[in-house]
Amino acid sequence: MSTITDNLSTTQDQILEAIEKIQEPVVEAVRTVAEAVEGVLPEDRPSVPFADSLPEPKELVELYFGFAQKLLDNQQDFVKAIFDAVSPLRPVPAKVAKSTTTKKAA
Repeated sequence: MSTITDNLSTTQDQILEAIEKIQEPVVEAVRTVAEAVEGVLPEDRPSVPFADSLPEPKELVELYFGFAQKLLDNQQDFVKAIFDAVSPLRPVPAKVAKSTTTKKAA
């Protein structure tokens, strides 16, 4: 028997799979455009002042997503603490009453 959490998990997996399928062709398209642009740029293009002081894009990605992960972890801990605080208020599951009547022989 499928539960609500099983259904949620399945849906989340399907969403992530769809996102990954969409991302692959986007990356390939960006790579193709970058290669085409690189081919037409002059080799002796001017340098950018202070370019050596700029962080690498991968470093920025790590910094950004590192913070995002810390924020998500913090929020997860917060929500768990809230649920723990209100857990005494959760309804008790209904118990199925056992039949106390016996069948009479006909």
